[in-house]
Amino acid sequence: MNTGARLVVANEEWASILPVWLLEEVREEQWIILMQAAQGEMQEYELVGDAETLTYLLTLCQIVPFSSERTNIFLSLMFNVLERKKSGMPSTPDFVRPEKLTAVEQQELKRIKQQLYEARRRAGYPLMEFALSGRPSVLKRKNGS
Repeated sequence: MNTGARLVVANEEWASILPVWLLEEVREEQWIILMQAAQGEMQEYELVGDAETLTYLLTLCQIVPFSSERTNIFLSLMFNVLERKKSGMPSTPDFVRPEKLTAVEQQELKRIKQQLYEARRRAGYPLMEFALSGRPSVLKRKNGS
């Protein structure tokens, strides 16, 4: 029985492509979210960070084509996470950087994060479990959306 921390992914077979630095970023991000949550109320979707959402979308894009909105969300999350990681990364030309997310894309991002929060809650594992763990096991979302 695997008792390691779990991370919600769209497809378990593609979970092995998740880079270690991204999983470490998820862990660090979750610690920050935990500290913020301790200081005040947060919406459920706010308890799922950009790096965690990116890991889900990274596995999802391997099995489902993305709409332009979903692609913009993916790129925006990727650049947000890379900005935080910046040390040692080459600079990105401005023409590659996505524009600010539209209102529709922001709503879609909130919806995705809310679904990830609910999947994590249904599976019965808290945010803290991943933040305290080593390399996580994965939990596949059933509908892959």
